[in-house]
Amino acid sequence: KATVSVLYCTMFRASCVRLSKCAPGFHQATSLLSEDDRSDLVESAVRLYQDIEESNRLDNSERVSHKSVNHNLDLERFYKKISIHDVEGGKTVQGQHFEKYGDPGHQLTYFMGNANVPNFVKRILIPKVEATFLAISEVGPPEKLQWRFTFNAYSTIVPSPPSFPYHKDIEANGKVTLIYSLGCDAVFDLRSPDQCHVQSFPLVDNSVALLSGEARYDWSHRVTLGSDALHDPELHPKLRRMSLVLGCHSS
Repeated sequence: KATVSVLYCTMFRASCVRLSKCAPGFHQATSLLSEDDRSDLVESAVRLYQDIEESNRLDNSERVSHKSVNHNLDLERFYKKISIHDVEGGKTVQGQHFEKYGDPGHQLTYFMGNANVPNFVKRILIPKVEATFLAISEVGPPEKLQWRFTFNAYSTIVPSPPSFPYHKDIEANGKVTLIYSLGCDAVFDLRSPDQCHVQSFPLVDNSVALLSGEARYDWSHRVTLGSDALHDPELHPKLRRMSLVLGCHSS
């Protein structure tokens, strides 16, 4: 079994003002999945990335771009509706694909509602985050939870590693946000509501960060990749990093 360790304020950036305690509602766990489960998840996540790329490519010139009216960046963004056959789940899942979301090379796909969460996420990732975090997040019993799923891909096809600028997750994502990381290491910055304090934490492969309470609603956050964040050989050749982001609320 994987050893799960919950970390609090594990790393600070030297240039920031160090606070006496962590942002309330922020927790982090490393080595979340066993080696076998992680390998299974990587294979399924890479397949999802390939399916998204293929769906976006087909009839791309004819597919209508929609201006997003409810996203979490102060920038104009456009998405295209995509449909992907979830072979494992025996269903079609619907998503909104933003080919350009954060920095150049960052793509985001939002799968709308519990019914559109791919089956591999429900099978591998959700049970583990429920077991690790439900007791401290106070969102409700597992049988009453409704999930949202967002897939982030950080590309190798741009010269500089892409980042995801400061933002807060939209209200519809639920009471908590869980960010599971695969691939190259990144840094997760939490910025206080008055923007005077920043706390920084490592996002390493097979780790998950939880935002709830004040950390979820009041603090903003961003993800940055270092200049040495190159292609991870376990992932797709076009990818430096993937993150699988879950939001949930009680029905």
